[in-house]
Amino acid sequence: MLFATIPMLLLAIKYEGWPREIHWSPLLCALIVFIGPIATSVCFVISTECGRKVSSFTMSNFTLGVPVIGVISSVVFLGSHLTFVFLSGLILVFTGAMMAVAFSFRDA
Repeated sequence: MLFATIPMLLLAIKYEGWPREIHWSPLLCALIVFIGPIATSVCFVISTECGRKVSSFTMSNFTLGVPVIGVISSVVFLGSHLTFVFLSGLILVFTGAMMAVAFSFRDA
């Protein structure tokens, strides 16, 4: 992630331009420091430790839950609206994950 920061920053500046209105405050600086290195590294360490204790199949299915939690959170906290196409895609992904789990138990 650290190596991708500079190229992504340069691409963002090239295509989006330099940010014109950033209202820096102590809260914004604290959020950047927390969300950047602290929260990201803690989540990475937790995910790595969990991955060592469960099978790769189980871990990959758990990681499929991350977007679902994000979508639910955006609906609950941000008032986002889900379209039919988006819900259909979510149902297909969820169904595929459940089928993979069901077939793995059947073959075991």
